[in-house]
Amino acid sequence: MPIEQIKNIIKYGGNGYVVTLPRAWLRYYKLDDKDKIRLIANGKIIIEPIFSKNKPKRSFKSEKEEEINE
Repeated sequence: MPIEQIKNIIKYGGNGYVVTLPRAWLRYYKLDDKDKIRLIANGKIIIEPIFSKNKPKRSFKSEKEEEINE
């Protein structure tokens, strides 16, 4: 299920800007402050987690799929 939030763009330093990510999203995707994300801009801006080999990636099964497998 897609989740939508409205976020503010914040000026950072002389030439930079930041957008914050909700803590719940970071917990859900098991991301920490030093982890990397990929930004894809092609008519839309997509933020995608980059998982290292040392860190297990979050399962993206739907709740229904998880219930069936249990």
